[in-house]
Amino acid sequence: MLSGTSFAAEFGCHLSGAALPGELSDRIIDFVASGTDHSITLRCCALTCKMWLPRSRFHLFHTVEIKTFLHYDRLDAILCHNPKIAYCIRNLNLEIGAASVTFSNHGRILPVELLARLPLVQSVKYYSALTFQTPSLRTQIANLPRIDTVISFSINVCVLQRLSDMIMLLSSFVSLRSLQLHEVFFLDRDYTLCLADARYCRPLPLT
Repeated sequence: MLSGTSFAAEFGCHLSGAALPGELSDRIIDFVASGTDHSITLRCCALTCKMWLPRSRFHLFHTVEIKTFLHYDRLDAILCHNPKIAYCIRNLNLEIGAASVTFSNHGRILPVELLARLPLVQSVKYYSALTFQTPSLRTQIANLPRIDTVISFSINVCVLQRLSDMIMLLSSFVSLRSLQLHEVFFLDRDYTLCLADARYCRPLPLT
């Protein structure tokens, strides 16, 4: 558990004249976050004073759920306005139904670019009633940097062009410990290519 002082230091807050010790205010906010329907209360805590903002923000953005592309765009705008919020996100859950998908959004179905912007994300759960892979998405997968923090990755219903794309995606999660794949389909089953190319012969980092 990070203290209020360490949170303030990490997120660039300068404290003065605090009425409560940082450890005590952290305990109060953690207690609020442990309850049900805590979102509104945490927002009030975030507006109380500068000292309460980092810890409240950490709990508010600890788990992010995206169910429409409007949610996706809002998160993108939030991260552009305040990139430090990306350090709060630990769990990313995406469930974008077919009704939300238009032709222009097909390239954003699998949020590869978003993953690259979350330096401390640990768990990614992905579900889509309709997934179609575009050439731009394949390029994003190929350029995805090494992500050390993801330890759990789950995909439910996904269509990819090639098996090698999935392998490249999973190879970026070098600390992966839990993998769940359900109804994942490949249009081009390039097994021969994967066996012949050394890039795809690396063992996945599962224990």
